[in-house]
Amino acid sequence: MTEFWLTLNQHLAIILLLGVPLAERAFPLPVHLHPFWVLRQMALQLARRVHPDITRPRSQQRISGLMATLLLLLLWVAIPALLFWLAELKLWFAAVILWLSLFSQPWQREAKLIQQALQRGQKQLARTRLQRWLNRDCAPLSVLGIEKAASEHCVKRQLQAWFGVLFWFVVLGPIAALGYRVCFELNRAWPAQLPYWRDFGTISAALFKLVNWPPYLLTLALLQGAQLVTARKSFSLPYVRQHEQQLWHSLTLVFPLELGGPIKYNHKRMTRPRFKHPKAGSNKRIITTIKYLNAVQLFLLFIAVLIFLFVKG
Repeated sequence: MTEFWLTLNQHLAIILLLGVPLAERAFPLPVHLHPFWVLRQMALQLARRVHPDITRPRSQQRISGLMATLLLLLLWVAIPALLFWLAELKLWFAAVILWLSLFSQPWQREAKLIQQALQRGQKQLARTRLQRWLNRDCAPLSVLGIEKAASEHCVKRQLQAWFGVLFWFVVLGPIAALGYRVCFELNRAWPAQLPYWRDFGTISAALFKLVNWPPYLLTLALLQGAQLVTARKSFSLPYVRQHEQQLWHSLTLVFPLELGGPIKYNHKRMTRPRFKHPKAGSNKRIITTIKYLNAVQLFLLFIAVLIFLFVKG
């Protein structure tokens, strides 16, 4: 029995690394009880105080955005880092941070409810549910537009946010994973695509692109590796400004999905390329996207374990 517990303790880190994503999937916190919901509310309240007027000089708006970003990073990353440094059960503390930082299931459940609403012909309900999560204009979206917008957000949540957290956790530890997630949430709270946040959110958007680059590059390399096998496509190095478009393109080359297309922010139409797999279906697109992304997540979890073993070995 003693040997069993010694062996268990030696492999506890791997067990937790595999178990926490499963626990987050099985036991997710409701949105309004999650710490990151509090973070977003704090970010919006802080922005109302330090960014009251869009007509201020751009330099002042960017300085305000920089100071707000640094303040929230100090509160949400530096303080937990201090507590982690003082904690005795660091491994379990790290597991809790990872569980909170993954935070993917509330959206996935909402996406399934959006698909159910569309199946019942309740387009307005689907638009209302979708608008709670997106910064783009959802009112004019058709059924296809709703499904594509929800599918794209699934990609952001399941691959970008979820795997980004896992990547930084295995490479640099729980505080790096927490910092990545905070950057993701600030980028979402102050979307630089909207005129009001264009300058104030510049720093948080640039910071997120920076920390998202390594996990994004790995994800894209794996997808393009699959293309080499399935479609004999050549590998192309991704560019920072084309994160989403290249991710949509790579996914639609491997899986029967349909992503991209025009998008509206603040009633202004923005053109984007369309990406569609030749065998993409015409119904239940959201559920189909979730199904394939779940398979990708399992593979990425396996990759994360390999990275963890390499880093720790």
